[in-house]
This record gives sequence, C-alpha cells and structure tokens, in this order.
Amino acid sequence: MLNNKIWRCLIFTLGLGLAAFGLSVRIDPAEAAQGPATSPAVDNSTCLYCHGRSDLSMTMPSGEIVALTIDSSHFGDSVHGELACTNCHTEISGYPHPEFDQQSTRDVSMKWYTSCRQCHSEQYDATLDSVHQVALAGGNTNAAICTDCHNPHTQAAITDESGSLLPEARLAIPATCAQCHSAIYEQYQASVHGAGLTGEGNPDVPTCIDCHGVHSIEDPTTTAFRL
Repeated sequence: MLNNKIWRCLIFTLGLGLAAFGLSVRIDPAEAAQGPATSPAVDNSTCLYCHGRSDLSMTMPSGEIVALTIDSSHFGDSVHGELACTNCHTEISGYPHPEFDQQSTRDVSMKWYTSCRQCHSEQYDATLDSVHQVALAGGNTNAAICTDCHNPHTQAAITDESGSLLPEARLAIPATCAQCHSAIYEQYQASVHGAGLTGEGNPDVPTCIDCHGVHSIEDPTTTAFRL
C-alpha cells in the first residue's frame, strides 16, 4: 500500500499534467468569437456536383423560378472557365450556403453583378457614367447591368491580347443590344450598316456602340464611344 508521501507526489504530478493539458487546449475568447478558420476555396467540381444538375432551381418569394443550373461544358469554354466559383461567390465556403434573402430574380442579378468589379474595375467604373447607370440610380432596376450583356457563366473572350474587339464579338453586339432595344435593332437591321454586319457578317461596318457608347451619358444621337 502506498504511503502518504507517495500519494502526495502522484497527486501533485497528476495536477501538473492536467494543468498543462488545460493550457494546451485553452481557447482564446477573441479567437472563439471569430468562429472557425476560413475554409480553403471550394473546388469547382464540388459546386458543379449539385449545380450541374439540369433540374436545379428554386422558387423566389416573388413566385418566379430561378434556374441554378450551370452547364459545366459552357462554363469551361467561357473566359471565366479557369476561375474558381468562389472567386465571385466569395461568401460561399461550403454547404449549406448562407441564407438566400433575395426576393426576385432581378434581386439576384443586382446582388451579384457588382462582383465584376473585382477583375474588371476599369470597365465597371466606366459604366458608372453610362446612361444605363443613370437610369439605375434613378430607380429603374430594369436598366442594363454587366450581367445582362455578359453572362458570366458562358461569356466568351471579346478582345484579343492587344485589347482590340474580336470580329465575332462585334458581330454579336446588335443582338445583345436587341435584348432591350428590339425596335431600334429592327431599324438597324434594315439599314446599310445593319445589312452589312448582321446580313453579310462584315465586322468592319459600324455597330451599335460605335455611335452609342455604352459608357456614355451623352444624348444617344452623339458619336461618343468609350469602351
């Protein structure tokens, strides 16, 4: 049977061990308040495991149905195909996702289009002087924003290495503008310029933005062009 002296030594040693263990697992209050460390970027294959499904959608409070499907082949071929989904969707680090509080499909677009500024700051800042932005600032939420003209999940490159607009990108401009300006597009198609561009595929003739700069707040009859 152990004598009292040995028991006291054992208890003292055990006490030191527990104290050391307690210090080793102690969590700083400030660190605890911050929550878990930020997760590493989620791989795109993880996102596409769900968002690659053709039937993925959700019903908004407005009653609209918003498609949540991303075609992996189209995205892979797009100018953004080499980016991580989380480069734009910065608040997503896993599943379940943060609460989705947008009320309509337009709210969704309005929430996400500002992320374009992270990589395209020059173009984004230029649009702040545009007729579209003036309308938007005036309360017209239907005014064109970046993603109305450039679908970030399918957008092909529109400029070459020198920054010049590619011929195929010029050919696509009228149809892009026609999404909102269909009546003017029909007039353009009937013009000598429209016939040359949309009919003959001649990229050297004037297109919409040569006369109506998308980044200009000038009167639409001016020839301001700043792209």
